Amino acid sequence: MGVVAFDALGTLFELTPLEQRLGRKALEAWLERLLHSAAVLTILGEFEPFDRLAGSTLRTTIAKLALDGDPDEILEALGDLPPSPEAVEALERARAAGREIRVLTNGSRTSMQRLLDRGGLADRSRRCTRSRRCAPTSPTPAPTGSCRPPPRWWLHTPGTFSVPAQPASTAAGSTGRTGLGHSRATCRSESPTGGPRSSCCSGFRSAEPWYTVLMAWLELIGRLLFVAMFLMSGVTHFAKREDYVAYARMKGAPAPGLLVPFTGLMLLAGGALIGIGVWADLGALLIAAFLVPTAYFMHNFWTVEDPQARMNEQAHFMKNMTMAGAALVMLFFFQQCSGHVGLTAGPVSLF
Repeated sequence: MGVVAFDALGTLFELTPLEQRLGRKALEAWLERLLHSAAVLTILGEFEPFDRLAGSTLRTTIAKLALDGDPDEILEALGDLPPSPEAVEALERARAAGREIRVLTNGSRTSMQRLLDRGGLADRSRRCTRSRRCAPTSPTPAPTGSCRPPPRWWLHTPGTFSVPAQPASTAAGSTGRTGLGHSRATCRSESPTGGPRSSCCSGFRSAEPWYTVLMAWLELIGRLLFVAMFLMSGVTHFAKREDYVAYARMKGAPAPGLLVPFTGLMLLAGGALIGIGVWADLGALLIAAFLVPTAYFMHNFWTVEDPQARMNEQAHFMKNMTMAGAALVMLFFFQQCSGHVGLTAGPVSLF
């Protein structure tokens, strides 16, 4: 008789009450931070009780996003989650197929049993398995603790019950998603094309409130330092427009009379968006879109014959390309990690 293991949170039980209390963005940020922190603990071969880890990451998320929710009340809502509409059918099909059903949980067996009883699923599941039962093997030659796999874990979700996933094992300190190959509530919403966005940006140390505040201020200072030059350059594009047009015409740039004010607007818009943290991914894209063509047309050192002038233009060319690379990295950061950017005036990501 085979074993079918169901993850409790996000698979058998919906996270809707948590989303109603926190909001979708905050819930995703919390789950991302929780997942990442648990993964770090797993890699280090350490274990942290789920309630403690969930509480610390939730408090950090609430403080970072300046929310008014009570962390204790939100954590209590974990014990009152509704079952998934597909859960009963999935459990019945597993039992009809002669499979032993187990429910994976990171909390206590008592609290999970209450949740199963309240959702009417207790009589359909045979056993609850806690991640704490798994421990790093000993001796371990490296700080990568592993968990001894159970005999044969076929992992399914209610929505894809007929398609078996690969055998896997849970890992010490996981959130119920690490090592299972499935997460109903991902750390970020799906991309516009329907594919999942990758998770990132939440280190284990960020669970400390002082560290979160420090990183938020450093990130803001970094944004302002990065855009200061672009904002000043955008202003001079208009203040010294005739000089810029004449220089661009001398360098052979196309349509200088049109492109000089246009690129000035790109610099002002891109710098302002990054600086205030509103649609900062669009701002980073505007900066990169300005820097690359400018490097090619205005600092084409390969056409300069004088060695000193050639060296000067090459330095400017490399400077532009380096800043363009930094802007593209910022584009990725703002687009993928908007839930971890503090001290902003609005939504960080447009795309």
